[in-house]
Amino acid sequence: FRKNIDKKSLIIGIGGGVVSDIAGFAASIFLRSVPVMFIPTTLLAQADAAIGGKNAVNIGKIKNVLGTINQPKAIFVDINWLKTLPRKEFTSGMAEIIKYGLGFDRKILFENNIEKLIKQSVKIKTRIVDEDPFEKTGKRKLLNLGHTLGHALEAQKNLNLSHGEAIAIGLNFACFVAYKLGNITLNDMRLIEEILRKNKLPVIINFDIKETMKKIARDKKRTKNQIDFITIKRIGQAYIHKFSISELKQYLTQFVCWNLQQQENRMVRHMP
Repeated sequence: FRKNIDKKSLIIGIGGGVVSDIAGFAASIFLRSVPVMFIPTTLLAQADAAIGGKNAVNIGKIKNVLGTINQPKAIFVDINWLKTLPRKEFTSGMAEIIKYGLGFDRKILFENNIEKLIKQSVKIKTRIVDEDPFEKTGKRKLLNLGHTLGHALEAQKNLNLSHGEAIAIGLNFACFVAYKLGNITLNDMRLIEEILRKNKLPVIINFDIKETMKKIARDKKRTKNQIDFITIKRIGQAYIHKFSISELKQYLTQFVCWNLQQQENRMVRHMP
């Protein structure tokens, strides 16, 4: 009100994913919707967070619990903003781009041109959003590949993970589940880990399984004791696999044990 904003005003969000979320959410509820546009300045926002019309804010320790779906009037992407980013912010954005490669287009994983990577990521997301704007058919849920575990880890402040770092571990877990289901090979798993490591992203971290499962139990994809878990049929094709919460906990425990064994094997190989 102090700025005299009315229904013909235009709210502009300039910044990363948090800025576009807050600006989009505020614009969607003020006066029952005021026009908004975004100028995303981080890789994560340019390739993913500012695209699609979802606006959400956290309540306490629960991520994205309040939100709306409200498309901006325009989004202006200028890759020159990326020159201002610290390295950690850039690598955080790469996790979401890798998500599009693992879940939708394998070729993305082997592309090095950042402008092409952003364009292809935006193209995939806008296509899916156009097909399922309000998440009614399940198609849009596929964009949550890596986010079930990722959000649960990100919410644990003691782990000190950026969004992209948490999602990277979540992607590795989703692919581990695909491997255990027989969808992908061990070589595929190694390739995925190699790509994550090449982009300076973590593939595992020490975390409390019990606390993490508490967070997963609050996931928006959960219905009663069942969760729609996003994994892959093969590299480049995401799909929804329904698990009970107890089944997912078993896979998470196996994932932790498997990674510990992999770390031990690497240490043995590097011993003199």
